[in-house]
Amino acid sequence: MALENYEELTVFDGAIGTEVQKRSPTSEDSLTDVLNLTQPEVIKSIHRDYLAAGAQVLTTNTFSSNEIRLSRSGYGEKTKELNEKGARLARKAVEDISGGTREISIAGSIGPTGETLVPLGDWTFDQFYETFRSQAKALNQGGVDWIIIETMESLREASAALVACKEIGLPVISSLSYGDRGRTSYGVMPASGAVTLDYTGADVLAINCGTGPGPYPDIIKTYSQSTSKPLLAEANAGDPRLEGGEAVYDLTPEQYLGEIRPGLPYLSGVGSCCGSNPDFTKALAEVAPEYGGRTKSTTPTEDELITNNSTVIPVSEETEFEEIAIGKDDLTDFKNKIISGKVNMLNFSEISRQPAELEELLARQFLQLRSSNPLGIVTGDSKLLKTFLTASPGISPVRATGNEDSVRSIAEKYGGLII
Repeated sequence: MALENYEELTVFDGAIGTEVQKRSPTSEDSLTDVLNLTQPEVIKSIHRDYLAAGAQVLTTNTFSSNEIRLSRSGYGEKTKELNEKGARLARKAVEDISGGTREISIAGSIGPTGETLVPLGDWTFDQFYETFRSQAKALNQGGVDWIIIETMESLREASAALVACKEIGLPVISSLSYGDRGRTSYGVMPASGAVTLDYTGADVLAINCGTGPGPYPDIIKTYSQSTSKPLLAEANAGDPRLEGGEAVYDLTPEQYLGEIRPGLPYLSGVGSCCGSNPDFTKALAEVAPEYGGRTKSTTPTEDELITNNSTVIPVSEETEFEEIAIGKDDLTDFKNKIISGKVNMLNFSEISRQPAELEELLARQFLQLRSSNPLGIVTGDSKLLKTFLTASPGISPVRATGNEDSVRSIAEKYGGLII
């Protein structure tokens, strides 16, 4: 796919859910994904229409096909089947319209679980990781070329999905969803989101959904200043309003193009999201040849960076680190030990908690300290390090005190920066 090489502005498809509502309004299935099995011709027709409009990348109808989300609707046992079928329907649509001669890529869509990680919810990072890994594996078996992780608002959930999907061996697009105030519902700011997911291993960084295209150019520019990776943007067709109990999106394809166009020079890929249709794809495909795809002249500095939801800090000789001892009695509340204005490196002692319990305790502390600088850890314990990193949103500095190979391996996988 040209997206990898910055060679041209690659056109992605648009919304599937709202198209299903138009084409199968009497469907009794509560999840669009289930139509992969019950009404496959409807899904193929949507894919074919996006291809006819000029889409170079199709996304599968599998956004909600993770086991956690499917189980709530009684389809948990269909996880593998739904994902494999979704991939094959997209592939069949390509064969139907082009005879296999047109270069089209299939991106396997993975959306959020709809649940919440500890401490705000009951789920652990590892549970999310296993859920996303199973879905990615099924999409791979169905024959997708890429994985696209979409509409994420929590950096921890996005990281769980990214770590899991990278293990499958396919290139991965990782997309966060920002609202009209320029942050996700979890408070993730664009620079922090871009830097974190770049470091964690995304092949392409993206933004999608959340709002109409109006705020997108500014967010796109921030991403461009924060990463050298290819960028993809897929906004909604405006902000929805309720009409007769249904969401209605008012932007025309021409209005959508006009609002997102200032961001196009910074992108390697563009598409559309909720409320859009093949006419939006056609409008984007018509202007795409005007843009050569993102150039590497926008490459940011090569500084090592640490992050949390809202802060990005370059690490240099001037960075002030402060080692803080955290005893077993401090685990439930160590905010009073944090020294403001410095990067605090936590050195834990006498930790006897189980990983799930420790993850919840640490995540709660990180949530309470969200306005401070990113927190780091001093340790030679790879299990403790993994729990720390999965509880922390962002990139945490890590100072190894032993087992350096193991510590480095865990840090590289889960978003730790060895200092």
